[in-house]
Amino acid sequence: MTGKLKRFWFLLVIILNEIASTTPCSTFNCLLSTTCRCNSKDLTTVPQKLPRRITELYLNTNDIATIHPSSFSRYRRLIKLNLSQNRITSVPAGTFSGLPDLKELHLSSNKITTIQRGAFTNLLQLQKLYLNTNNINTIQSEPTILSFRRVDNDTSVQEETLHLVCEVSGMPKPDITVTLPSGPNTNAMSGGRVTVEVKNTTATVTITGVTAADAGQYICIATNPSGSASATLSFISTWLYTRSFRTPSVF
Repeated sequence: MTGKLKRFWFLLVIILNEIASTTPCSTFNCLLSTTCRCNSKDLTTVPQKLPRRITELYLNTNDIATIHPSSFSRYRRLIKLNLSQNRITSVPAGTFSGLPDLKELHLSSNKITTIQRGAFTNLLQLQKLYLNTNNINTIQSEPTILSFRRVDNDTSVQEETLHLVCEVSGMPKPDITVTLPSGPNTNAMSGGRVTVEVKNTTATVTITGVTAADAGQYICIATNPSGSASATLSFISTWLYTRSFRTPSVF
């Protein structure tokens, strides 16, 4: 390359950098590279006309308040994405699912309060996730039955007391329902022979004076906006059989 040609390319790079620094985010911000620097551009939305080939996108220090799956569907080759110091309040489900190669994601210093279930689906290569300096109070996850078991011995004798405990997890905290062999909470009453007590994420079934009528299936069901899960415990005279399964979310 001759000296004149080198000087020409040098001046061209300087000119393009000057243009990029004084215009909204556009191809000029990443013309000669797979890195687009669109930080501090007063952007309110994710730009949609940048080259599809980019692997790094800097959108930090802008005024972006909303992101959704279509925001990044054009940039499937992204490896690094910086969205820090914006005004993002929520991370919806599937927002980054179209970025299978993403390794580094910056969401710090926003106003995020909610991260929906599935927000980071399909990020199999993700190595670094920054969420510091936000106001996160809800991270949604579908319910899980941690255990549904007896807490007394396994010998069932009539007139003894039977204790069953169901422990669940999920965000937000799931609602718990226990279905007795005769129906949902049937014959369960405060101070009665059969009681079902729910505290936080634990439900306790207490049956005093066990009879043959108490034999059958007991089902613990946990439900929240992300879906539901259940576990079945069968009480048959002198033995128990436990089986668990999860119901997919309908949301």
